[in-house]
Amino acid sequence: MVLNPMGMLSKEQQAQLVEIQKYTKFITAKIVQEGNTLTITLNTDNLEAVKGIPQIQAAMIDSVASCLFSLFQIQGTVKKEF
Repeated sequence: MVLNPMGMLSKEQQAQLVEIQKYTKFITAKIVQEGNTLTITLNTDNLEAVKGIPQIQAAMIDSVASCLFSLFQIQGTVKKEF
């Protein structure tokens, strides 16, 4: 599934996203689910992009967990391990 967030953003948010994409376009993600564990691995060879990996990884975990909790009406918290 592909999401184009530009259509949902203000002009200021669009400008911020364009700036962020200068770095995130060099990051690849692998998402694996085994049992009750969801693992998100981010990789890059770009030294500038490396700086954003912890924040991006945390945001992805929050986003995916929120979606799954909502879909399956789960109550609780997410345990994050980095």
